[in-house]
Order: sequence, then structure tokens, then C-alpha cells
Amino acid sequence: IIPHGGAGFGGGAKAILPSVASYDTIRFNHNTYTWEGYGTVYPKKIASACIRKDMELCARAAGLDFSVNLVFTPFKDVVGVFSGDFIAAHRKGCAFARRLYLTACPAEKLDIVITNAYPMDTDFGQSYRGSWPEKYGRRSVLTAGASDGWAYHGDNGKSYKTYKKMQKHRQSLDAYRFEGTGDDAANDGLYYSPTVNADAFYKRKPRRRFCNRWDEVIADLDDKGKEMTVGIFPYASLQLEQK
Repeated sequence: IIPHGGAGFGGGAKAILPSVASYDTIRFNHNTYTWEGYGTVYPKKIASACIRKDMELCARAAGLDFSVNLVFTPFKDVVGVFSGDFIAAHRKGCAFARRLYLTACPAEKLDIVITNAYPMDTDFGQSYRGSWPEKYGRRSVLTAGASDGWAYHGDNGKSYKTYKKMQKHRQSLDAYRFEGTGDDAANDGLYYSPTVNADAFYKRKPRRRFCNRWDEVIADLDDKGKEMTVGIFPYASLQLEQK
């Protein structure tokens, strides 16, 4: 159970959609319904037409009747196991996770915010889940392992394009891809990853500077010895903003 911008949290019905669903089903789900924001804990019966509701309708139709949902610390220690009906168990797990992940945020603007995208930082696309704290700083650094070395979530629709070519008798659709969160920094932002190269990063055409050495980050942020206020969000893609 990890915060998710479209489904509130991971887990539950996501074991069916998108996990094992067809390309067309995933595309319809992600492109049709409202993305209601990270950390939403839905009621048992969802009234709004949203991604989570569509996921649960599909999972019920597919016959999913039991799920096991884990809540864990940033160190991947399991602190909660919620199992049973895939809706009821998921709701309890989400409520617990929300209390765990809520993070008090600065009352005043900081000079610098350093936000770490872990644990959703295996690729550049998903790492932007950790960018939300940047608005609390005049300047920011988004850090990510980006161990896949790939600029996009999944394969950026490449396999979907191949699939559509094999389905010529069907109506042509635009390539399915995860849009995810945007690449734009909320301020004068840097992106730091020690494991990838600049060419891979700039394929996304981001509006921020890439650094793969920490001394480059320090040099860019240096303000001639002036004291600066700094905030660090160590596990930003798990953390939720406490407003």
C-alpha cells in the first residue's frame, strides 16, 4: 500500500487492473477517469467516477475474492498486514498507511528543499512522485536512484504500439503511456542521480538541470557562504503532505 495519484493507494484491486489487465483496459482506466490525488482513503462504496472505482468493478468481475495488503516502513519493515475481501481489507490498510505516512511540512518557505524519491525511484517517470515537497523551497533537489537507467515508466507504450500493429482490424488508438506526474520543477530545481547518464535523463526534455555527482549539486546551490534554511524529505514518494 503506497500512495498513488490515481487510485489513492496501491494494493487491493490493482492486483487485477492494471497488473494483469489488457492494454486497452489499462488505457481506458488511466485516460478516462478522474485522478483524485495521493493518499485518498475511499469509502467502501465509491460515488465518484474515478480510477479506483473502475479498478474495483473490474476486479470483482474477474472474480478476485481475497487479497493481502502490506504496509511497510521506508526501511521495508512490515508494520501492517490487511487481508480479506479486497475492498474491505484495502480500506483498513489505507487508513493505517495514511496515518503512518502523513508528514508535517514547513510553515515558511525554505531556501532549499532536498526531496528523495525513494522507494518509487527505479525509473525517472515514477521518481517524480517524490517531487511534491519542492513547492516548500525556493530551490530544490530531487534525488533518485533511477536504477533502471530508463527515462519512462514501463516501456513508454512501445509494446502497446506493437500490439496495435497486430490488431489491424481494430480501431487504431494512440499509444498507451503513463503520463505520471510532470517533469517540471516547481522552482529552480535540480535532479540528482548517481547511477544514470545525462543523455538518458534529457530524453524526457525536463526543465531542470541533471547532476550525477553530489559535488555538482553543492556547487550549484552554493550562495557564497550565506546561511540557508534546508528541508529534507527522505522518502517523499511514501510521505503524504499534512495540510
